[in-house]
Amino acid sequence: TQSKLRAEQERLYAENGVNPYAGCRPVLLQMPIVMALSQSISRVPELKQGHFLWLNLGIADPTYILPILAGIFSFASTY
Repeated sequence: TQSKLRAEQERLYAENGVNPYAGCRPVLLQMPIVMALSQSISRVPELKQGHFLWLNLGIADPTYILPILAGIFSFASTY
């Protein structure tokens, strides 16, 4: 029954033109870049004291605007 279910699911994907692995690609591309940026900001003293737009890079975002925007853009890129 598992193979029959898997075959039916693949047929359903093929009929509707859906690639189930397409949603992972943007995240796999974005995560190493985001991790490298956060590590470089936390380890380099000059970057900790820097400013970007309205944010001080050495402290967490008090308004949570950037995490919300990151979530929205990640959802939009996978949608």
